[in-house]
Amino acid sequence: RSNLRTGASRVYPRTVAWSTLHGSVTSVPEGVQDLHIQVEVTDVVVGLPRLAGHDPDCRSQSAELWTAYHGEAEPTEELCSRVCANSLNCFTSYPGANGCFALVGKPSCWELPQTSDIGEVNASLQGADSSSGQLPAWRAERHLRGRLSGCRRKENETLVGQMVAVEAGKLAFGVVQPDWAGPAATLSFSLDLEVGGQSFETDFVPITLHRGLPAPNDVLCLLIGEKDAGSEVLKPEGKVDSQGNAVVTISEYDPTVFKSLRLLVMPLLPDPDLRANWSEWCAPSQEDQKRLEQHSRCQTSDIIRSRYKVCGAPGGVTHGRPLNDEPLVVNLDPWLGRPQAQPTFGIVHRDGPGHGSGSKGSAKERTVALHFEGVDGPAAWAAHHGCALLNSREAERGILASADAICSLLSSCADRLCEKVHRYTLGAGQVWDEAAGGRVNSLPSVSAEQTAKVLTCLQQQ
Repeated sequence: RSNLRTGASRVYPRTVAWSTLHGSVTSVPEGVQDLHIQVEVTDVVVGLPRLAGHDPDCRSQSAELWTAYHGEAEPTEELCSRVCANSLNCFTSYPGANGCFALVGKPSCWELPQTSDIGEVNASLQGADSSSGQLPAWRAERHLRGRLSGCRRKENETLVGQMVAVEAGKLAFGVVQPDWAGPAATLSFSLDLEVGGQSFETDFVPITLHRGLPAPNDVLCLLIGEKDAGSEVLKPEGKVDSQGNAVVTISEYDPTVFKSLRLLVMPLLPDPDLRANWSEWCAPSQEDQKRLEQHSRCQTSDIIRSRYKVCGAPGGVTHGRPLNDEPLVVNLDPWLGRPQAQPTFGIVHRDGPGHGSGSKGSAKERTVALHFEGVDGPAAWAAHHGCALLNSREAERGILASADAICSLLSSCADRLCEKVHRYTLGAGQVWDEAAGGRVNSLPSVSAEQTAKVLTCLQQQ
């Protein structure tokens, strides 16, 4: 394990299993400058693969690694290493006959809190002898040293590029200041082992840090439309904007053929200790979860497919327990493309407030923004159906909320559309307000930018 301690005025206990570092971010309290870093190492005995039902309990300071095996048609060192790196439970692996052998463990066991006067983050490097549950001391005939870069030592302000020798199974780097670039920093760690006059050095392993709770770094999303003849899966594109909001871009569809739409959306956090917490929750059906697994980023990203249960991440003896996040279901009007209420989410720790990065959770509420490819609303995609659309109340409501739809239809439907555009789209009419007990001026149904576009189109008639 490796310890990262914050400054002496703050208590921050956290343990991070080494198996979770690849492709992940480790959160530390916001405003932290200095960290105390310590790496714990141990021997591991490679044995016969465990049975599929092996699931050890986590006991006080006890951590266990065991050997697992999974079949591969053409196992190579590169393939086995990639599969291992994408798993949150795999520490190392190597190819064998018709498959990969792996040393795996439960991160929850390795991430038991450590007692410290300041606060620590532990990252487990290698496994312990499962019979003792302790970290055995390194043998005298071997010399193990560690190197850390990307920071400075606080004691003398020197770079931490020199080697640190292991003592009692620990590499103590002391208090360091990472090379922060805003809220982020990346440390690089490597090991050097001398045995019988020969030296073996590992590749550098990046340890990515983030002060405060990070924003999502990806979004899973899927759009499902219900028609008279059944369901149709539409494939939107999801991303995260600079403010950490989930942005979903929906490709063209014909609103006339759908009775209803539902959007499945799930922000992904770079720190496995964190998850999105929605203001309102609507759970997906098992059938929709299966659709998400088959048609979204679950199919194109190895690391997402390996870590999230909803993407089919395998569990059991080889892969442990995948992350159990689920997507939110957002019901959309096919003509408006809007939910009844704007979904928002915060960021919280999986094991409750105060766990992990020292924060109770994100006070900042993030949203799900919906964009429509090439237009301001889905009604514009149906404009080719002509003025007959205005015979439908649902279609008319969508048209009056879309500047692009209005401009497409004005030339052929001006006699039926102009008055309603002034009254409802531009807010020039009055509507009945129950709370006010009378008629009040209606609000525009389009944005200021769309209003300018509508006025330009009206002037051209």
